[in-house]
Amino acid sequence: MRNRWKGWLGFPDDSGDPIQSAPDPHSVLPEDEIHRDESGDAIAKAVGKLPLRQQQAFLLRIWEGLDVAATAKAMGCSQGSV
Repeated sequence: MRNRWKGWLGFPDDSGDPIQSAPDPHSVLPEDEIHRDESGDAIAKAVGKLPLRQQQAFLLRIWEGLDVAATAKAMGCSQGSV
């Protein structure tokens, strides 16, 4: 109700929420997203060239964040093999 007189007098409506119109600080720029996609494709292609057990070890260590002991346990092998 306070800003209704602005509309009657022809002033622009600035009653929009400034928080809603602020840019998202966590948004990703399109060029960064393309670079990330290209990097992900290159990593997937390189991992695909590895033997199966090496793929498993890599994915468990890097993607899943397991330590060597947990990776060895998950794969049923020694820590030295990981």
